[in-house]
Amino acid sequence: MSSSSNMIALSGACELSRLVDVRAELLDFAERNPEGPVHLDLGAVDRADIGLVQLVASFRASLAAKGRELTLALSETVEQLFRSAGAPVPGR
Repeated sequence: MSSSSNMIALSGACELSRLVDVRAELLDFAERNPEGPVHLDLGAVDRADIGLVQLVASFRASLAAKGRELTLALSETVEQLFRSAGAPVPGR
């Protein structure tokens, strides 16, 4: 995971076994960067499951509750996952 300004990037596998740690990192990032929209770059994620879709939806909701927006950049793998789940992509 890397970050700069209000952008945070995930890479590799984002499957259920890793999502507890990813969730903690996202919430910590949002707390350390409390202003403006957050851009979550998932362009380098090569494996993911439905847990990632749920995590993104939850993260978006927590930001929205604070008046903040979430936008995403997606790898083809993650974009297909969102489509398969019938989930809207935040920021689109």
